[in-house]
Parts: sequence; structure tokens; C-alpha cells
Amino acid sequence: MISYLELSDIKQNFESDKNSTQFFFPPKGKQPVISEPYRISSYALGLYHEGTIELIANLNAYPITGKNLIFLPSKVIREWQFTNVNVINSALFFERSFMVEQLGNTSFDKKIQFIQEDTIIHLKLSDANYKGLAIIFENLYQKSKQTSKHRPTLIAHELMTLLLQVDELFLETYNTTDVHDLGRNQELSKEFKRLLSKHILEQRSVSFYAEKLGINPKHLSQVLKQETGHSAIALITQKTILEAKVLLQDASMSIAQIGYALSFKNPSQFGKYFKSKTGMTPKDYRKKLLF
Repeated sequence: MISYLELSDIKQNFESDKNSTQFFFPPKGKQPVISEPYRISSYALGLYHEGTIELIANLNAYPITGKNLIFLPSKVIREWQFTNVNVINSALFFERSFMVEQLGNTSFDKKIQFIQEDTIIHLKLSDANYKGLAIIFENLYQKSKQTSKHRPTLIAHELMTLLLQVDELFLETYNTTDVHDLGRNQELSKEFKRLLSKHILEQRSVSFYAEKLGINPKHLSQVLKQETGHSAIALITQKTILEAKVLLQDASMSIAQIGYALSFKNPSQFGKYFKSKTGMTPKDYRKKLLF
């Protein structure tokens, strides 16, 4: 069981077009504060103009400032930590189905490597690239306010232009750094986090992940401690609690169902585990979300 916020949930934080169901372009402005971890069902792309904010995603921290670009796939749990409240950004959200329908192409995303890799990207832009992307974001926002029957198709084509330009910057940036030439320990850390995202609902055993990586549990923890500052069990715990918090935001699931979804033997075991890591029971955490 993986829980997602829908675009309608995200739109509640903005005063903007509430009609479209597969794409959403809020006006440039202050980023709404969403204080709890969440994942959404759509792709998200953000261009940051001013302010400082830290994104926590896939157990990695991304310090974001002006002239930065962020792309987040739908599967990623994200948390935002504001350094100041004056964060100004342009954002857009879109479903894959929107692009497929409007472009008439089921494989449009095969042209875009960062979507193919389902990866988070964080780009620090040059002045020229920032200005160029800012123009496209503004064009998209203006098109989103139009009422013509061709509006969705026009938006999809403009959005494809944006995605291709971002992909060029992604390839240029990552091909000129050591991202594709990681050391052994960095590769292990990256692969551990990938496996953790894939198996966290079923597995919280360090030995399981160590076996998948072909190393012993002690060595895995040593590598992760060196690369991330956290042991394997600490990262597994962090990820488990994140998943629990996201699921607890889904009112359609009982706390017992959430415990079983996370492979706890019974609701009591889940409740004790959650309280030992957060200082509150799952019920108390869910109550906090209402205020």
C-alpha cells in the first residue's frame, strides 16, 4: 500500500485554477507550507527565484536557493524545511496521462532521460538558463489561464519544450561531474537507498539489504555511516517512519491496516515502534494533522 496526495489535495494550498485534473500551474509566488512528509501522484517541477529552503527526499538533503531547479518523480516522499518564509518559486504539476493524451504519444517520456531514470534532479542554473526557463514557466502559466478548447494541447507542447530543455541541462550537468563515476561506497549507498524505497513495506532487516548488495551487514553499516552519517538501521528507521506518517494522512486506512501494510505483526507492535521513534502514538500523530 503506497499513499499519494492527488492534485486536488495540492491545489487546496493555492488560489488558482481548480478545474484541471491532470495538470496544475499555480502562479509564481510564495511556496505554501506543507509541514508533514507527503508524496503526490504527479510529476513536480519547480523553479526557485528567491529565498532558501531545504528539501529532504529519498533520505537526501537538497539545499535550494534562487536560480535553482528541482524535479520530483511521483514516488518520492518529500519534506520541506524552510530557512526563511520568503521563498518565491514557480511550480508545475502534471500527470503522465495528460501528456500521453494531449501529445497522442504513449512513449513521449522515452525522449527524456531524467524521467526515464525516475530520478530527483537539483540544478543550479546560470543566469542565462534561469532566464530562459523562467520565460517558459510564465508562458505555461499564461496558457493555463486561457479558455480555448485547444488549451490542454497547447500546454502539453509547451511543457514538452520545457522538459526537453531541462533534460539537456540535466545531461550536461551530470555528464560533466562525477555522478556517473561514483566510488564503490557511493554506489553502495545509492543502491541501498533505491532498495530501501522498493522494499521498505516488507523489509526492515539490515541483513536483507546487505544480502541484496552482496556484502555483510556490518560492512554495509560502516559504508552508510561514512557516506551519510547514519547507520543502516537508522536509515531503515527513518524510511519506515516516513512511510508511516504518509499512510497516517490517509483517513481511509485504519491504524491497524497501516501497521499491517508496514509488515508489523500486530497494531500494538506498530504503535510501540512509532511512539519510540517519534514520541507520540500513531493516533496522536493523526490527531495532530487535524489542527
